[in-house]
Amino acid sequence: THLNFLPSSFGCPSGSGVGGACGGAMLTLTDRSWAELSTTIRLPEPPPAGGQAEAPEGGAGEAEDGTDLSLLLRGGGVLPDLFLRPQADACGDGGRARETIPVHRCIIAQSPDLQQLAEGVEDGGTAQVPMGRDALWQHVHAAYGLPSANHGAALRRHLLQLLSSGSFADAELVSKDGVCRVGVHRAVLAIRSDWFRAAFDHGGSVAHTVDVPSDLLVDFAKYLYTNGASEMDKLFEPPDRAVAVAMVADQLLLEPLKLRAVALLLECIDDENVCSILGTARLLSHEELYRACVWHMTRNLLTVSQSPFFEELVPPSMQRMLTHLQQASLCNPIHTNADLHDAREFLGMLRESLEEQQYRHAEAVERQREEEAELRASRLPGEHPRWKRVLGVNQTLTARANRLENFKGFIARQEQIFSQAESAEPRANEKLDPSRGAAAEAASPPDFTPTYEWQEGLPHQSIPPGLEVKLVLRAYGDTHAPGYLGSCNQKTTGTTEEGLDAAPAPSSGRKARIPPVWRLKLWVQPLKCFYRQDVRATTRVDEVLSGLEREFRKSPGWFSLALEDQSGLPAVVSSARVFDPDLFSSQTALRVMESSNLPSSCAVWGNEE
Repeated sequence: THLNFLPSSFGCPSGSGVGGACGGAMLTLTDRSWAELSTTIRLPEPPPAGGQAEAPEGGAGEAEDGTDLSLLLRGGGVLPDLFLRPQADACGDGGRARETIPVHRCIIAQSPDLQQLAEGVEDGGTAQVPMGRDALWQHVHAAYGLPSANHGAALRRHLLQLLSSGSFADAELVSKDGVCRVGVHRAVLAIRSDWFRAAFDHGGSVAHTVDVPSDLLVDFAKYLYTNGASEMDKLFEPPDRAVAVAMVADQLLLEPLKLRAVALLLECIDDENVCSILGTARLLSHEELYRACVWHMTRNLLTVSQSPFFEELVPPSMQRMLTHLQQASLCNPIHTNADLHDAREFLGMLRESLEEQQYRHAEAVERQREEEAELRASRLPGEHPRWKRVLGVNQTLTARANRLENFKGFIARQEQIFSQAESAEPRANEKLDPSRGAAAEAASPPDFTPTYEWQEGLPHQSIPPGLEVKLVLRAYGDTHAPGYLGSCNQKTTGTTEEGLDAAPAPSSGRKARIPPVWRLKLWVQPLKCFYRQDVRATTRVDEVLSGLEREFRKSPGWFSLALEDQSGLPAVVSSARVFDPDLFSSQTALRVMESSNLPSSCAVWGNEE
């Protein structure tokens, strides 16, 4: 079995079954290679450990850092290659004593008694054990690190020794050119990563490509084997590895490792690296990291804009939006210096806050009128304390009404500012050199086009947000399999350069589709708020418009769904149109407008059934 890893141009670490310098393709991040990216994201070094000497690996200083493989024994075992049967007359519990115990040669090798019993037994065979069931289980549990307090450290040392020597290895982590490789054990990887387990459960041998820098390969394998804190810490030495670790952990479904990498990035965002980390957040689809980057950029826009990567990595439209968000944050009447990351969400928040305050103010005014009517009916004198309290409340309500009017004016100004920023974007694009635009379009790979059917993406394509994604696995003999190197019996180490060139382009290993039911989020221009509704491929536009009319109590035909065309004019979306993939891809540009305000010569988009 070969699990192909695409290394960068870094030299391959020595030892641990890895030899030679690793070549091959370089993983790109926001059109930048890993090697180039490492110069844009510099994280601070951790403080010194106070002069304490580092304990040797696997020594007494790490005795508390153990591990266990109890998951390998649950549910009948995971990928066992040997079965142990206890002695029949050692127990008096009938057939239960003769039940076989699934084990793994590579694990029981640390137990001399069990290893001796397994000698001479073929893979998948059963070994007769001259001991009772309970005694046999004690030996097996100890070999698998149970209980961890007593046997975890010994198992950890054994696993690292297995990884270093390659004994009993039944799979390889190999570079694309076949030079850099690490012998691994499928059972261990299967319980550490759902991605590996799905790959091995697919049946037979599998070939799949995972993008990982070669300088990370050995340390990454050690972490997979031990699942230990010290191995995880070593993955982030130096801290600049955090981006690469986050990307690998995201693809291999290692959530704890991904969270650790993202947490390190969150702690280390500064003026110099925030532009590059913003691109990482987009690739990971990590909302918290993205918000933190935008928040930092709005708070420190002057210094961030002086970074050499600001103009390169942040498009002009986002630069203008950051400027407006910074100004809006400073004068936000709800919360000064609030965390702002999106203009529309900001305007929607302001409008909802205004509506709530207006509603409460109207209730307070009504209660005040009732109080005054009651006082007049009771004919209390003007100097009565209740009249004084009413007059004081009236002054407070008047001041609140003035603040609400100022708040409305602030919202109107912000809407105008952000509206001008959006409308200026097409004009800015028109000023670009046409030859530069054509060259960029020819050089850039095609985007992933979502549909309601499952589609496999290419390695260079990023999956748009909002899609369902699943792992793609193929048999190793499939000529369309990612990283295919020939027949099943072909050795990776013997693969020629010509053979690699003749192989088909590797796959990203992911399929994606538009969810059968997805949440549509529309900006209602007349009311300055959002409207949300679940739609599917067969949902018609008129069904959404009917929902809008019911929600906001408007007459039929009051709303229209529009989309700005290339000239900047709104094009009405036909009410008979269904929410096909084109509408899904254009959902962020859709606007709900008042029908009476649309030009009479407005074009109709998608008027076919």
